[in-house]
Amino acid sequence: MGNVVAFNTSEPSAIDTDPIQRLKRELGEKRCRAMVDNMIFEVTDALCKIERLLSLEEFAEAEVLLDRVVEVSGQLGLVCLTDVAVDLQDCIDARNWVSVAAVSGRLIRLGEDSLFSLIEFTNKSII
Repeated sequence: MGNVVAFNTSEPSAIDTDPIQRLKRELGEKRCRAMVDNMIFEVTDALCKIERLLSLEEFAEAEVLLDRVVEVSGQLGLVCLTDVAVDLQDCIDARNWVSVAAVSGRLIRLGEDSLFSLIEFTNKSII
């Protein structure tokens, strides 16, 4: 039997805190908290739907939701999540189905980690 190499399948999420700090200054703590909570729910819901749509090979509908994930995750400062969502759109556009499978898995894993990191950050730091 050959050598077995274990690959780390997780990557750190990156949060740019400036957008949330800006929201807090503009809206106040209470309204900022409500808006961030709604945006987190929206991204979570979109990621679940994207995963389902891709499994059904409904790529056009998945891309519509990916546009929304890019927009909202950018507003939340979720840098890596935004980048991976764009990567997935590129894979779909290129009709590279092997890459779609790999990058969509990465999107879901990173999305979960990014959203939990954001929740932790907002609970401890600013709101």
